[in-house]
Amino acid sequence: MVHLKIGRIKLDDFDYSKEWVNKSIHRSLDRFKTSYLDVVFLHDVEFVNEDGIFKALTELFELKKQGLVKNVGISGYPVDFLYETARKVANGALGDGVTLDLVMNYSNGCLQNTILADYYDKFFKDTGIKLLNNASILSMSLLRSAETRSFHPCSQDLKDTVAKLAKVLKDEHDTELAELATRFALRLWKGKKGKTVLGLSTLEELDSALIQYKYVLDGSLDQFDAKLVKFSQEFLGDHLNETWKSGINH
Repeated sequence: MVHLKIGRIKLDDFDYSKEWVNKSIHRSLDRFKTSYLDVVFLHDVEFVNEDGIFKALTELFELKKQGLVKNVGISGYPVDFLYETARKVANGALGDGVTLDLVMNYSNGCLQNTILADYYDKFFKDTGIKLLNNASILSMSLLRSAETRSFHPCSQDLKDTVAKLAKVLKDEHDTELAELATRFALRLWKGKKGKTVLGLSTLEELDSALIQYKYVLDGSLDQFDAKLVKFSQEFLGDHLNETWKSGINH
């Protein structure tokens, strides 16, 4: 399956114009040597005004009518904004009977932040989507023993607290935070109408993710993890479900 994200070009460079949407789609069709794309996400929608979002989505749905795109979705960080945007589409923002096919959110369905799970029922009740995808289950490198990447936008206080948690888990419980966090997120989204989306940089990370997936399937670490999850989330204290600003004011 071919999945594509469009709209964000660089860190602070966005193009949601009709022209760029068409260029992105046709360029990807040519690069992948395919006649259609399975999924296209309008990416990081919180950085663009509502009018721009709906114009870009209108063009994507036109391309869907032409058979060039099979499913249209939106992706981004603030769960509430993704929900409201999808709900407005379902309520007629793009015309009667038009609903998004799927939504992808990141860093809100993980050990440190479970807000996405709180919105799960609302998404399917109010927006008409088929799938709700949970991405970046290690919260863009936050939930691991290694140093959090410099671009991460969360507070330094949160980074420091997670670093302390990772050390305690390793020293006192012989557990790698990234592995525990991976198993937690896989369980959180197990059986949901949506996919868990992992970002992987190395073969070692892929091997580890597959091992954690097998543990979740066979249930052998369920009881062990339950205690560590409770400990970890209590350790986070006020940082549990802490978020950071992303996008423009709407």
